[in-house]
Formats: sequence, C-alpha cells, structure tokens
Amino acid sequence: MPVKQNKVVSPEEQMTEEEIISQVNGLVFAGHDTTSGALARTLHLLAQEPNVQEQLRAEIREAHSLYGKDLDYDQLNSLKYLDAVCRESLRLWSPSQTLERVAMKDWILPLQYPIKSKDGKKTVTNIHVPKGTQTIINQSSELTTRQENMGQRCREVQPFPLVATSTFERRGIQDTGIAE
Repeated sequence: MPVKQNKVVSPEEQMTEEEIISQVNGLVFAGHDTTSGALARTLHLLAQEPNVQEQLRAEIREAHSLYGKDLDYDQLNSLKYLDAVCRESLRLWSPSQTLERVAMKDWILPLQYPIKSKDGKKTVTNIHVPKGTQTIINQSSELTTRQENMGQRCREVQPFPLVATSTFERRGIQDTGIAE
C-alpha cells in the first residue's frame, strides 16, 4: 500500500525507497508480534480447556464435511464457535494494551461506575468528549476480567456465555483483522 500511495502524491511529498522499506518493516514487525502472540494465547487456551477444544474441533470437522478441507473466508466466518473462541482469547489476552483514537464528533460517554468530582460534592455519571479530542483506550485484560464488568466467572474461559449473540451479526474491519 505505501508504494501505491507514494505514486499518487506530488514528488516533494513522496517517500524515498529507504523510507518505504522502513514503513513496510514496521508493519511486518507489528503484525508479526500481535498475530503470533494471539495465536500462542489461543493455542494455550485450547490446551487448558479440552472441552472447548473438542467442541471447536467438532465444528471445524462439520465444516470440512460440508465444504471440503480448504475453507474460504466466508465459510470461516460462518463458524460461530471458532469466532467465539477467538474473541474470548482476545478478551482474556489482548495483544494490544491500548488503542489511540480521535473523536470525530462530540460524545457524551456514560460511566458504568459513577465517580465523585474532585471536590467530592458531585457524582459524575458521564464524560463529555469534544470533537478532536485524542483518547487512549485501555484494553488490558485487567478491565475485561473484572468481576464488576463481567460477572462471577469472569476469569474462566467461556466462549459463549460472555459473547453476546449480536456479536455474530456485526461485521466490520475488526472482524476482517481477526479473520486474517
């Protein structure tokens, strides 16, 4: 992608070959670390949870009997238990601890747990985030395994109980990244 983009910008904005190689190396390095880490954690999860492994194996075998050994992108995306296992593994061990975003419009974010104002006199139940505000979202497993957020069994591997059915109906760039 950097090479294609480099061809359409003005000559003074174009990257040198060395800059392009540096960008590509950075992308490969970042993708390698997160992908290998996610795969290792998922395999570890499956090794620790034979019942989850067996149910996943059954779903994959059924897909192979229906579609053949080489499953395409859409066929892989139709495997709900595989999707749930991947999402559960990412919930427990996110390969990325933070996510940076810029608000594209004004937002009012409700707080799940109200907090007290600095002077202690007011209870704050939401936060105003103005358009253009840069935010850093904490994705650490500490948040996704808190009992207050996820219930009594929050640290247990539960591919389906913790994954909402609507999750399977939402498809977007995140799902493309997970599938790849």
